[in-house]
Amino acid sequence: MGPADASLALGLRRNWRQFTLLALVNQLPDDCVFSAFAIGRAQLPYVALAPIVGGNVRVGLEDNLHLGPGRLATNAELVGRAVSIMEGMNVSVMSPAAESSAAPTWSTCRCRAASSPSSRAS
Repeated sequence: MGPADASLALGLRRNWRQFTLLALVNQLPDDCVFSAFAIGRAQLPYVALAPIVGGNVRVGLEDNLHLGPGRLATNAELVGRAVSIMEGMNVSVMSPAAESSAAPTWSTCRCRAASSPSSRAS
């Protein structure tokens, strides 16, 4: 049996602050694979926060309908924006082909921070 796989959903009832994510991550087992995502307006900021604390990223219309204030998004636009944010942070992003050959998960963008692939928040 492999490591646990967790999804940390934030943005509900204003719990999207970065301190909430850090508290949750610090409660996970060391070998846990996790994705962090937020509902609504906090979705794209969490694209930046998740890799910093060692997690994967999830974006999509199931969690957020807008690309910006008053601007409805498509799923492709949300994914494109997420990839741009992560690449701007020097985070490697798995291609769809690589993801399909990896262990099946929810619609998660697997990523790894180039400077510290297995770092955890402290």
